[in-house]
Amino acid sequence: MKTFQTIWQDIRTGKNLDIYIAIVIALIVAILGVVGTASLTLIISAVLATLALVSNSLLVNRRENEEIRNALLVLNSTEGMSSRFLKHEYDRFGLRQKLQGAHTAFLWGPYLTTHILILRDVIEKCLLEGLQIRFIIMEPCETNIENENDDLKKNLERLKALRNNQGSGKLEIRVLNWRPPHTIIAIDPHLSSGCMFVRLQCFRVSNETRPTFELTRKYDGDWFAFYVEQFELAWKEAHEYNLQDEK
Repeated sequence: MKTFQTIWQDIRTGKNLDIYIAIVIALIVAILGVVGTASLTLIISAVLATLALVSNSLLVNRRENEEIRNALLVLNSTEGMSSRFLKHEYDRFGLRQKLQGAHTAFLWGPYLTTHILILRDVIEKCLLEGLQIRFIIMEPCETNIENENDDLKKNLERLKALRNNQGSGKLEIRVLNWRPPHTIIAIDPHLSSGCMFVRLQCFRVSNETRPTFELTRKYDGDWFAFYVEQFELAWKEAHEYNLQDEK
C-alpha cells in the first residue's frame, strides 16, 4: 500500500515520470508479447523508447550527482566558512545598480560619509523617480569630539540638500544618540527580492578591512528579518535633528 502511495505522490508532483512511463511501456509490450498480438517491429520500437527514457533518467541523475560532488568539494575546501561568508569589501557598482531599481531603502551607520558621497547622485535621481529612503546616523552632541560633530553636521547638510529636491520620492533623516555596531544598507527590505549589506564596526582599522557580509530575504530569511527589525526599532527611538539649532 505504501508503495502505491509513493508512486501516486510522484505522479502528482511530476517526479520520476520517465521511469514510470518506461515501466508501463515494458509491461504493455510484455503482455502483448505473451498473448502473441505484438509484432517484432512494435517490440523493437518499444524497447528503443524505453532505453531512451532510461538513458535520459541516467543523464539527469549524473548531472545531479556532479552538482552534489562540486558542492561537497566546496565544503571540503581548505577555505574556512568565515572566509566564504565575510568579505572586506562589497561591490559598490552593484550597490548603485540595485539602488537604481529600488522602491524603498534604508541606511544606518555612525556617519555614512562614504556612502552619502558615493551614492548621492544615484539617490538624487531615484528620488525623482519615487524612491522612499530613510537614514539614521549619530546625533551631534557635546560628548562627541569636535571633528566627529563636524562630519556629522556636514552629512546632515548633504542629506537635507537631497531632501529639498526629492521630487516624487521621499527622503527621511533621523539621528540617534548611540553608536551602532554596524553599517547597514538595505534595498527593498520588505520585498522577496530584498537584499542588504552589513559592515561591522571595528577598533582602529581602515574602512576597507572591516568585515562585511551580504544577506538576502530569499536565502537568509531569519537573519535578514533580524536586521530589518533592528533598524525599525532604532527608527522608533531616533528623532529628527534641527540643523538650525546649531547655527
